[in-house]
Amino acid sequence: MLVLNRSEVEELLDLDALLDALAAAHAELSGGKASLVPRVGSRGERGGILGAMVGYAPSAGLGCKLVTLFPENRDRPTHQAAIALFDPETGTPVALMDGTYITAMRTAAAAALATRLLARPDARVLAILGTGVQSLSAQEMFPRARDFAEVGYALPEEIEVAKEDVHFRLPKEVAQA
Repeated sequence: MLVLNRSEVEELLDLDALLDALAAAHAELSGGKASLVPRVGSRGERGGILGAMVGYAPSAGLGCKLVTLFPENRDRPTHQAAIALFDPETGTPVALMDGTYITAMRTAAAAALATRLLARPDARVLAILGTGVQSLSAQEMFPRARDFAEVGYALPEEIEVAKEDVHFRLPKEVAQA
């Protein structure tokens, strides 16, 4: 079984291919070819939550994501995840990987994909209203969906704060701004 830590996931995840892969999975889900069950969860210590999400899509395979939300975390991300992938024909586990980075980038990719599909073709101004990891993920994914002439931030100081964030690596063009 392949085991990947966060650094390996960051190195291997092709963000340019992510939007198209997500579009294919959404099309399979809409076409009744994918299977997703409602999320389940359990409460933990200090207001923490553990959630489980399982599903199958022909283009993505059979998998399960376990994700935690611990809002009081200060020395590590509030959201952390692990993803397990299985052979869809035999059920054999084939990979276990850190899912924290994938979760952040997939969430931003879903919003970027919606922008690609639903925004007016001439829309060239992007406003990023989120903060923290989601803002940073959006900064990375939205330009992959469309060329923007202008990008605005609800909190411009977010960029300066992000440069200090040890839990997320800024895209080079943002980090150098």
